[in-house]
Amino acid sequence: MRLTSIDFLRGIALLGLPTMNIIVFAMPISAYLNPISFASNALLNDAIFSFFYVFADQKFMCMFSALFGASVLLLAEKNEANGKRAGRVHYIRTFWLIIIGFLHGWFLWEGDVLMIYGVVALVLYPFRKANIYFLGAASILFLSIAAFLTHHNDISEAEFGSELRADIQEIYLPNESQSKEREKLMLGAYTDTVSPFRQEFIEESNDEQSDSSGLARVGTSALIKILGMMCLGMLLFKLGILQGNKSLLFYKRLGLVGVSIGLIFTTWGLVYNYTTSWQIDAYFKYGMTLKEIGSSFMAVGYMSFLIFAYKKGYLDKVTNWINSVGQMALTNYLMQSLICAFIFYGYGAGLYGSVSRLELIPFIIGIWVFQVAFSVLWLSYFTQGPIEWIWRSLTYFRVQSIAKR
Repeated sequence: MRLTSIDFLRGIALLGLPTMNIIVFAMPISAYLNPISFASNALLNDAIFSFFYVFADQKFMCMFSALFGASVLLLAEKNEANGKRAGRVHYIRTFWLIIIGFLHGWFLWEGDVLMIYGVVALVLYPFRKANIYFLGAASILFLSIAAFLTHHNDISEAEFGSELRADIQEIYLPNESQSKEREKLMLGAYTDTVSPFRQEFIEESNDEQSDSSGLARVGTSALIKILGMMCLGMLLFKLGILQGNKSLLFYKRLGLVGVSIGLIFTTWGLVYNYTTSWQIDAYFKYGMTLKEIGSSFMAVGYMSFLIFAYKKGYLDKVTNWINSVGQMALTNYLMQSLICAFIFYGYGAGLYGSVSRLELIPFIIGIWVFQVAFSVLWLSYFTQGPIEWIWRSLTYFRVQSIAKR
């Protein structure tokens, strides 16, 4: 039996992802990090960037990570109750998730997170037996370490070396020639658009210096943060919070605490970055760290308020639609990449670099409408999404039934 509250939360998180991911498809990667690298003189650009920075950036990914952790626990309990070898199922399932993520990155989009989720899930499984105190301590520890790793007291050439400093500068605030080179790739042939992931993957496999790279510290922070949020998701599930088992007052209070603390840190980070003119050294010293801390609190607050609204019936008219999106989360995640690639890359409509932040909003709404309609229509005929069906069939080494009887 499915837990519709988790499907609902997962659906919201999934629909929230393109609010930020679409920027990486449509603009230089630096535009995701700061507002000055793309249309920097436009007041509206700053206003839209600030809104999504505070209310969206990392928040929905944190939700998605927490719900993934809860799903690992839920699936293990279900398999154990049915007499199946839960551990074997988990690791086979995780292996195929890593493969799906690799194929996603290799053939479609360099920003894939499924591989990261799979790698973290390999470590996560033993935590399912931990009690709530251990999971609480692990969540705090991992999230604290992740936030600390985003803090770089000194990223000068003297500390990092000229080559690494230049690499960081190119990611955060590329010069005109670097931006043009990126645009040439994204508007080029299909093989050009997928070359960044392939090149990075090959270099990381062969380059011994990758372990000592300063950029690796940010990557390690992301891994540890995802692990921390997954542990937190397990904790929230064991406490019955994600299932909607607590009182309305509980969800209201937890939502207020989570969102309030999250807003303090995230807004503090935004103001700090603007007062330092988004200077690269200041951003990597405190600006990014404050946002990372705030996002975890806001994710918990969002989930609490959403469950409150779910229990109160405020969203009854759209609940089944959102549940359908959440039930097909893997299919919809990959579909978002496919849609955005064909809108912005050269082998599609080729809109990369020509759309403002304001003009991205109709595209985001269009993705929402399409994915809701597609999910509802698909699940009216089938029991699960097409990629979920493939994943499940590979996990159990048997073609699963999919058509509704």
